[in-house]
Amino acid sequence: MAEFLNVEKAVKDTSFDQDGRTILIDENQKFVVQGQFRSPQKLDEFCQSILPKTMEVGGVVILDDTAYLRFSPYAIYVVSDRMMLDDFAKEYQNNFTDLSHGKCMLIIRGNGVFDIFLDYSAADLMNYSGAGQSMVKTRFIDYEVVLWWAANDQIQLLIDRSYAQSFVDFLSSLIVRQNLN
Repeated sequence: MAEFLNVEKAVKDTSFDQDGRTILIDENQKFVVQGQFRSPQKLDEFCQSILPKTMEVGGVVILDDTAYLRFSPYAIYVVSDRMMLDDFAKEYQNNFTDLSHGKCMLIIRGNGVFDIFLDYSAADLMNYSGAGQSMVKTRFIDYEVVLWWAANDQIQLLIDRSYAQSFVDFLSSLIVRQNLN
């Protein structure tokens, strides 16, 4: 994957083993494109052209190796192991911008990770945790993140590559603090 993006990993994989509990923070290099549409109807049309269903704001659809994250009525992220732009109908290709070199995807696994994000996110994550996949674009203390999850023991996250390691270091200190309390 790194050969296609031509970027090095932004963060060191990190793990914590305390009190019989393991928490892992791993970077998963992905292609990331953002779609911006002039109206919610145009974004709905795009979703219907490529997905088997429409998406609500805060919705996540995962097909094969690709996650579709609708974080506003007008915008969507497409996160994949491969560049997806050629898969989109020509009428939609100009709506997308490749953010792969600027975004970093992290996977945070372990018992209690959702609780950390509940405590420190600007959004009330409990409002988003319905059945199936959920996602939200929010602030985690001083960091803007896009989070999605299907279970309370694994969160996937998009963050700006330029401060991804700083985020991991900060999150690590919160995990240690939480384990000490």
